[in-house]
Amino acid sequence: MNYRLDNISVERLMEFLMALDQDVEMRIRPRASKGKGRRISVLAAA
Repeated sequence: MNYRLDNISVERLMEFLMALDQDVEMRIRPRASKGKGRRISVLAAA
């Protein structure tokens, strides 16, 4: 799945996630390698 979120605010994204009535977890961690660009991953639990 590829979604474009260029024109959505953080507040609107948070409202959408909370409306799913699920626990939402966000992690901030160091990059795996300095040579690659930044990355955002979204994982859905089964």
